[in-house]
Amino acid sequence: MEKAGGRDEGSPEGERSQGQPGGINIKGNDYRLIAVVQYDHDVLMIRFLGSHGDYGKVDAENARDPADQARMVAQACLAEAYERSRWPRRVPSLPDLLTYLMDQHGLTRADLIPLLGTASRVSEVLAGKRELSMTMVRKLRQRFHIPADLLIPPLRSSEIAA
Repeated sequence: MEKAGGRDEGSPEGERSQGQPGGINIKGNDYRLIAVVQYDHDVLMIRFLGSHGDYGKVDAENARDPADQARMVAQACLAEAYERSRWPRRVPSLPDLLTYLMDQHGLTRADLIPLLGTASRVSEVLAGKRELSMTMVRKLRQRFHIPADLLIPPLRSSEIAA
């Protein structure tokens, strides 16, 4: 793509291609952040963070030391591995998931009645006392645009052996 004023033509305002430094003014232009995104490694490399006066003293946008880039990628991989081991992702329980969806969509328990059947069923599902039927799964999936895997509980070991 042709560059026009430091931006890729056809890209949204301020968006740059991979490896191209981008700047952000912070706190009413008191500070400046220059960063490069490495999409292939899912890394945001900060080249500079400081005042505009300090920014004038460095060449943050053109600093392309391969050793710095390799170090940043390695540090990002180590940080990701640490976070995955320290705080592993877990599948939310059905009541937690439905409570979250209700909160995000501004819904009440009464709004779930058309999806789950009756007020007592809504209460039972949100209390974790009842699993969803396939009809309920279909309705929730269609309403919230989420994968059915999140709504169907994993098989128990006794069910797998049978």
